[in-house]
Amino acid sequence: FLFLLLILSLVCFGLLEKNLELAKRINSFQRKLIEKIFSRGSLRKKTFKNELEFYLFGGIPLAEKYPHQLKILKNKAFLVAYDQERRNPAWVAYRATSLPEEKKYQKLPARPRKFRADQRLKKPVLHSDYTNSGYDRGHLAPNYLIASRHGRQAQLETFLLSNISPQRAEFNRIIWKELEEKIAREYAQEYPEIWVITGPIYYKERFDRFLSNNLSNKIEIPDAFFKIVFSSTESKNNRYRVLAFLIEQKYVYDPSFKSYLTSVDQIEELSKFDFFSELEDRQEKTLESKTATKIW
Repeated sequence: FLFLLLILSLVCFGLLEKNLELAKRINSFQRKLIEKIFSRGSLRKKTFKNELEFYLFGGIPLAEKYPHQLKILKNKAFLVAYDQERRNPAWVAYRATSLPEEKKYQKLPARPRKFRADQRLKKPVLHSDYTNSGYDRGHLAPNYLIASRHGRQAQLETFLLSNISPQRAEFNRIIWKELEEKIAREYAQEYPEIWVITGPIYYKERFDRFLSNNLSNKIEIPDAFFKIVFSSTESKNNRYRVLAFLIEQKYVYDPSFKSYLTSVDQIEELSKFDFFSELEDRQEKTLESKTATKIW
């Protein structure tokens, strides 16, 4: 019996070692792909990490469990991992800094009249794909925060349809807008800088799956959206601050946002991404396993 147990243990160890090696290869490939994108033009390899941290803190989200390949789209003020099968961004990342006093009440440039197709994609979504669909064109990198910090060109990039997901009108125009404004007007003013990762969630049991007027060029409709807000400003207990929100498209309105709080671990399970993978294991576990008990 002991001999059989030993043999079984060795086999299991071999399979585990093989899976770990495969995971390392996937991570290495993903890292090299990102590095290639950030190494183009005048950006030197030695500045890669600082350049990536303009958009992300704690490393690129790892996609070992995500079902589709992703295309990384680098914009002036935000980064998009785009799913060309679902025709949605899988995640969008950006950094928010505080506004100087003289800019807090400045008038923003006018919104463009139409959203634009992103020609970096093989089969870009068109403005007309959403027309009369019953769904809003929902920003993931927000218009106000990006425009107020980075100017007109960056604002126009938020209107690329690679930054857009189908959102119910009452979701997009109320709770999603209010959370975006809270981050831009409160969190970004209170903390020197914060990082945000946001994206869609898809459940197995689906009712509305695709935009109704776009059956030939399917745009998948998310069931919920997540938003992870991270501050590197250490709190009194010497830990990073993080808030993780999960909001259903068919939500119950909570102006305090407390009922939408969840853990990063829960978002990872639903989204199939591994966030903050470059933090120390103990720090990552502490950061991701707990659900915040209060809003900042």
